[in-house]
Amino acid sequence: MGIFDGKKINMNMQEQIEKAKQLIQTNKIGEAINLLESLKKNTFFNNFDVFFELGKSYYILNNYKKAYDNLIVSYELKRDNIDSIILLAKSLENLKRVKEALSFFREIEDAGKEEVKIEIVRILTKTKKYKFAYRYIRKKLTKEERNKYYKDIRGLAFELEKVGKYREALRLFREIEKTDIYDIKKNIIDIFVVNNKYWLLYEYIFVNSKGQYNEQDYEYLLNIDIKNLGDKSLL
Repeated sequence: MGIFDGKKINMNMQEQIEKAKQLIQTNKIGEAINLLESLKKNTFFNNFDVFFELGKSYYILNNYKKAYDNLIVSYELKRDNIDSIILLAKSLENLKRVKEALSFFREIEDAGKEEVKIEIVRILTKTKKYKFAYRYIRKKLTKEERNKYYKDIRGLAFELEKVGKYREALRLFREIEKTDIYDIKKNIIDIFVVNNKYWLLYEYIFVNSKGQYNEQDYEYLLNIDIKNLGDKSLL
């Protein structure tokens, strides 16, 4: 009798959890939270799905503190659930606990989720760890992933240029340039000028313009002494 009752209670809980999931899918977040909070209070053991769905619901409402409180429990109950860890890390990031967020993202960086890798890049950039962000992009992101997340790559390139990491910035700008999504020619030209790489600048303008110079190209070319272009070495 006792065993039967336990199974019945468990089946009823799963039905309620499925109902809560449907409420979340139809954007009835408040109703889902009420149902899940009731399940949490009225059960004698912790259920992963209850805490995960509750954490997800609070995250949707931007209540990151309550999202974290529930997701940390779901993490303790099932440490190999990737979706739970991602939401936990994002909650921590929104709570300005970036070091902890980065630690959780690092834990699952090889799980095959693209968004995890780019979140790591974003946190490293946000915390001004530009050198580490650059190395991470070069080592961990595939060419396809770099093209997909060009906005984040572009943001890092700007930051690298600001702090004088011209070689690294130039490499990222040249990659972004290949996507034809952004016109970042000016940034590339500025890096050549700052580093007195006028030969590279001349070649760059000549190759990119294909003989069709615009007003800005003419301005740069007129200020270049063709007889004294300096060395041809790369940055």
